[in-house]
Amino acid sequence: MQNELFVAGLGIMFIPFLWWSFTRLPLEKWQIIAAVPVEKTGSGSWKGMNYTFYGFFIACAQLFAVVIMAVLTSSIGVSLGTIVAATAAILAVSLPASKLIAAFFEKRAHTFTVAGASFTGLILAPPMVVLVNYSGFAFVPVMPFMAAAAVSYTFGEGIGRIACISFGCCYGRPVQTLGAFGKWIFRNYNFVFTGRTKKVVYEGGLENREVVPIQAVTSIIYILTGLVSVCLFLKGFYGVSFMTAIAATQLWRCFSETLRADYRGGKKISSYQIMAAVSVVYTLIVALLSQRLTAVQSADILLGLRTLADPLFILFAQAVWIATFLFLGRSSMTGASIHFHVRRDEA
Repeated sequence: MQNELFVAGLGIMFIPFLWWSFTRLPLEKWQIIAAVPVEKTGSGSWKGMNYTFYGFFIACAQLFAVVIMAVLTSSIGVSLGTIVAATAAILAVSLPASKLIAAFFEKRAHTFTVAGASFTGLILAPPMVVLVNYSGFAFVPVMPFMAAAAVSYTFGEGIGRIACISFGCCYGRPVQTLGAFGKWIFRNYNFVFTGRTKKVVYEGGLENREVVPIQAVTSIIYILTGLVSVCLFLKGFYGVSFMTAIAATQLWRCFSETLRADYRGGKKISSYQIMAAVSVVYTLIVALLSQRLTAVQSADILLGLRTLADPLFILFAQAVWIATFLFLGRSSMTGASIHFHVRRDEA
């Protein structure tokens, strides 16, 4: 019963968050969270560095993914020290990969790709776990660890799409360009973005146009997939949980790009669609090699939840949020001019 309550609580928690995000974040004021003066100009104003809600929500998504990862892996008896070390190693590789892969495929220096980061983490995680086991430092069951990582990725990506709404990136096609069936689906459910600094406007020229809310659809699908995968994990179906999380998200990734209008590399089939397809095949191979598709001992969710009160985990979680926000929250695509003055009426 405790497992079901945990999953139900997660699902209920997301409902108001998603509703608020879908109705508010397309607006102009939800892009820049702060502007920090960095250099004074000759006119007396300052050049500013913008910090974005994109970075804020991505940091929150990363934090939530780390929390889910810690809870699930702790629930099967993996030590917190091992969890922190393994998660930190994966993040140390995947976060820089989010920028490097985007720069390589899109030929742009100031963009990021969550798909590239997740693909890198997925490929590197199994051999890293095997190396840890062979080193004698600790023993980590490969398939349960991979299932926990896949579930945490699914939730993280689902929340991360909220960040894309605030910045106006990863935007959908104009509704009017769809066929009759697409227009029927999205005529009442669409996004209308405002603000010249949103990517959908300065790149796509789609301000005040009805566009497919692809970020919202993706977020809903990923979070629902995460909930199903958590259920499977807690019942001991680690292999099935792993395959469900990766297959559902990556197959949707392959299809969803047909509804997107942003630049994906200039090819009919994008590199990200190829990465998604490879991820599905790789997932199947890893799951079959582990020979853990049947149910084994169920996880203890209460044991996992105790991890959240551990000071080591609290400090690690805070470090993850701060590092992610500083790395992805500073906008190199937008600028700011800041002018300070004394309010004489208040002096």
